[in-house]
This record gives sequence, C-alpha cells and structure tokens, in this order.
Amino acid sequence: MKVHVKPVTGAREARFGGEPFPSNEALTQTVLLALQKVKAFAAVSESAGDVELLVLVLAQDQQGFLPTTARMVANYKFVGRNGDTIWSETYDTSFSAGDLGGASRTMNAHEGAVRENMKAFVRGLEERSPSR
Repeated sequence: MKVHVKPVTGAREARFGGEPFPSNEALTQTVLLALQKVKAFAAVSESAGDVELLVLVLAQDQQGFLPTTARMVANYKFVGRNGDTIWSETYDTSFSAGDLGGASRTMNAHEGAVRENMKAFVRGLEERSPSR
C-alpha cells in the first residue's frame, strides 16, 4: 500500500524570542522520514498514494524552566480514496530536558516531544499491522 502524506496542519507558530515550536513543514518532513524508515508501507510520498495520511496537531505547549517540559498532541488519520476513515488515533506525548542551557534546553524539549509522538504513532501502526 502506498501512503500519501498530506501537509501537517495545526502546529503553533514560533515567535521570535518565544518557544521554538516545530513548524507544520518540519513536522511533515518528520512524518515522511519516520514512515520511510520503518518501511511499514510499499511507498511513502508527498504527492500520491492509495491512502492519505492526515496529521493534525491538536496542542503544543511548554512548561517549567529546569527541567523544561514540552508537550505535543497530534491526531493521525488514514483516509481511503472514498473518503472513509480507515484508522485514526491521537497521541499525547511530552519530553523533559534539563541538561542544556536556555534556548538549547527548550529546543531539545520540543524535539523530544516530537520524537516521542512519532514513536507512539509508529508503535500504534505496528500494533495494528496485519502481520502481528
């Protein structure tokens, strides 16, 4: 099965001097790379496929200072050509970073929250794989 990864939507916009939330574009590339790496599908593309993957970021936030904890909530939905939802799951993940200074710590926390969300998504795919 070929998967068409649609552009991620819903990511918070990063502001100069504010929290370094990952952009929709960066998240789209992360999803593409994760799916290509796990080889769960025959092909993964930004342009065409048998099913579409829609990713909606529902929440992103940051709390604390030492450590800094970033959180990401995202819904992953596979849709067939007829528009029917094949599979939909939401993952709420967080990551705490306290080992680096200032901006590096917050960036590490946000990258970690995205990594943990991707891991949860991939685990969800593996749990529902027909080969299991």
